Amino acid sequence: ANLPIGKNYIPFFHHPAYPVLAGHTGSVSVIDNFVPQFKRLGVKLVFTGHNHGYDRNEKDGITYVTAGGGGAPLYPCGSLSGPKQACVSDYHYVQCAIKKTVITCQAKLIDGMFVDSVTVTYPSSI
Repeated sequence: ANLPIGKNYIPFFHHPAYPVLAGHTGSVSVIDNFVPQFKRLGVKLVFTGHNHGYDRNEKDGITYVTAGGGGAPLYPCGSLSGPKQACVSDYHYVQCAIKKTVITCQAKLIDGMFVDSVTVTYPSSI
């Protein structure tokens, strides 16, 4: 699709581009076909599933969150290579709050225990 620039896009789809969980590797198709569009469109936050657990990774100013801890057997965490990564091999949910241009998301275990947080800022109100 030829989407217009200047909108605040938050893609959500199945296969991750840059996972930290040691389940499925990054999708070459997503990296080749979608990531260039994310960069062109100014995407700041992407949600995916596929890997069973939670992870967060940042690449080229885009934060990728895998929220796949909903009930299937969990995958172990892979190696963390930087401060802009997180991984939790546990059942969880991700709760986000939007205030004008700022989105703050918290990953919490099923019992509500906090495990990770990420904040991104878009150029105009969401």
